[in-house]
Amino acid sequence: MNESEFYDLPPTSIPLKQFHIKSEATKIPLAAARNMGAAHASHDLLVFLDVDCISAPDLISNYLSIQQQTEALVMGEIMYLPPAFTHGTWNMSMLREVAVAHPRRPKISRLWRIEQAYELFWSLNFSISKHLFAQINGFDTQYQGYGAEDTDFAFMARKLDIPFVLGQARAYHQHHPVYRPPLQHFKDIIVNARRFYEKWNIWPMDAWLQAFAELKLISWNKKSSTIEIIRHPSDEEVKAAYHEAPAGF
Repeated sequence: MNESEFYDLPPTSIPLKQFHIKSEATKIPLAAARNMGAAHASHDLLVFLDVDCISAPDLISNYLSIQQQTEALVMGEIMYLPPAFTHGTWNMSMLREVAVAHPRRPKISRLWRIEQAYELFWSLNFSISKHLFAQINGFDTQYQGYGAEDTDFAFMARKLDIPFVLGQARAYHQHHPVYRPPLQHFKDIIVNARRFYEKWNIWPMDAWLQAFAELKLISWNKKSSTIEIIRHPSDEEVKAAYHEAPAGF
């Protein structure tokens, strides 16, 4: 990643800090970027929100309320927006009206509740204290590119007996197309899945790995201890996997 590839953030009415990470990696160093953000944060409450997500007005205040009641790894709600909101004029009322919940994600009927299934954790909208983030030792920077680093983070929280909470801190995910399965990230997923299995003795992203196996890209099943790459997906296969479904579905 070259210095010339960085762009300054536009002026805003709130103070923003931007940090540049110099890396020889060809993929965006997500784990290192999150760790750097946590290290430079001035408040004890850390809130992580993916760049393609729009915060609801009460996201921060709800996270603060939850963390005052229970110190935990807290994952907020994500609502998905249709393609019409990729561009144009909108307001929060319009977002609330058209956004839809993920059909396979748990619903949160109160401000927060304890969740035992740590594998449900997604890092696109969550909060945690600096103390607990340091206890987990941040995100594992051995994961490069796409996949598994957030599940690894949650598993470390579980290992350390840090509670996992689902909370009503909402963000709206902007629309972008998806790939089913995500063949454009084939290499990253295989490398990161191997790293995860080496660490936890369980396979992450098993639905994607199963899809790769059915396409005869890899030799693998849930009882395997290794993944063997048979071939890489062709450009035609990657194009065929493209869908205009809501992002994340």
